[in-house]
Amino acid sequence: MSKHHPNQLSDEDKTKIIELHNKFPEKDAKRLWKLNLLNYSYYQILSVFKDRGIKINTARGGGYNKKEVFNFLESLDDTSYYWIGYIAADGNLSTRLYNVSLTSKDKEILVEFRNVLRQPSLALHKRTGVDVYTIIFSDKTIYEALFNLGITPRKSMTLKYTGEINWNFIRGYFDGNGYVSKNGNRCKFTTGSEELAKQITEFLISEGVDASNIKDDNHFDVYILAKNLNLFKEKLYRNATFCMTRKKERMGVI
Repeated sequence: MSKHHPNQLSDEDKTKIIELHNKFPEKDAKRLWKLNLLNYSYYQILSVFKDRGIKINTARGGGYNKKEVFNFLESLDDTSYYWIGYIAADGNLSTRLYNVSLTSKDKEILVEFRNVLRQPSLALHKRTGVDVYTIIFSDKTIYEALFNLGITPRKSMTLKYTGEINWNFIRGYFDGNGYVSKNGNRCKFTTGSEELAKQITEFLISEGVDASNIKDDNHFDVYILAKNLNLFKEKLYRNATFCMTRKKERMGVI
């Protein structure tokens, strides 16, 4: 058995690690390794945790997440669709430990997402020198649910969303990848996915909001036609339980 290569663990090795975890459930992978009760490396133990779906709290350096995040995708509702839209725009999935992360310069977005996860103490990571924040957590169930909706790692150019498109999804995506001019009279969505640009355009038109889909270099812009801007605003924020304050105010919606 190699001391450094997780993929060389036998089924017997993995069983021993799980048995040790069951004996000390309060220990994360690093603390379990430090017990030195078995001749396994930290990365071998961590790989078994990942493979078996044992919760990892990456915000605290890879520790065991004693408080599981709430699965906001278990029963799809208005809140679920908003965050699906936002993650499709500004989220990121990583196969490492089933990580899901969101990035925004609007701190209120990430604070609200922590509340949705029912983990208000989850760390917000600020990028050096800029007012941009990231929140990251690890959850196999949420990761796989997003993946099955077409939100995959490195999704920018390949996103093929397979779920329902409604105004909550649209508002979430707009808060992530939407643009509003300073005077609020010009709006557009931006995506690297041709398929998603078509889906958004078709949905808006079906709702009576004329929109044009224009390719620009390596991305697509979906513009809201000026004559339908007021209708777009009214439908976008109708019965909205949450939205980005900055964009709503720029749109002139009180």
